[in-house]
Amino acid sequence: MGPAPTGPEVVRDIAGLIGQIDGRLDEGCTSVIPEREEAHPHHTGHRWLDLTLALCAMFVSVVSLIVAVRHGATMERLVAANSWPFLTYSTDNLDAQGKQRIALKLINAGVGPARVETFEVWWQGQPVASADELLTRCCILQPKGPLDLSDVKALNVAIGTTAPNVLRAGDAQDFMSMERTAANSEVWQRLDAARLNLTMRACYCSVFDECWVTDLVKTSVKEVAACPAAKVPFVVPERYYRLPSAAAAASH
Repeated sequence: MGPAPTGPEVVRDIAGLIGQIDGRLDEGCTSVIPEREEAHPHHTGHRWLDLTLALCAMFVSVVSLIVAVRHGATMERLVAANSWPFLTYSTDNLDAQGKQRIALKLINAGVGPARVETFEVWWQGQPVASADELLTRCCILQPKGPLDLSDVKALNVAIGTTAPNVLRAGDAQDFMSMERTAANSEVWQRLDAARLNLTMRACYCSVFDECWVTDLVKTSVKEVAACPAAKVPFVVPERYYRLPSAAAAASH
């Protein structure tokens, strides 16, 4: 046996052994850690094919965008169509019970509510401002003047408000009606002939503020940004709204 190692020699041997162990550990760890893979776009290896695929993807994206836009526009038109009003004029001379009753009325034949803004009537080319004025022009041979409320009642005439007004889909509003009696028979006959020769115009809007002007006869209408003011609107005279006592007091 050789001489026993001294203290410094033992320390060197231990340090060398530790160095060997560290080196082996580093090698093991390096072999365990996977290498990082960098992402690269997939290519087929053919430039013209890669370009074609990219153009096809872009084309599909553009077509999808166009389809989405057109679908949105179609849905808007569908909603508008489902709320489209259509105002027209209707008249008859018999009621549901078979009585001789003339009715002049506006009907909303559309599928959405109609906001009637203005309504105008002409008789023989001249504007008419109210139902009583229409009667004095078309049907009373020797009118003494404007008809008052008592005259209208004596003729068995009913008057309704047309504008401004709102008509639901399928609703109708009489703007004048007259039931035949022995006292008003001659006037009734003249009105029965005149009701088919009236000229009218109305402007109405939908719930989306789309507005149209119509002659209430043709199916074609004119779209406008807003309803123009009527020069001579067809209305119920203010004197008809007064109570009998107030009218009597005003006359005195």
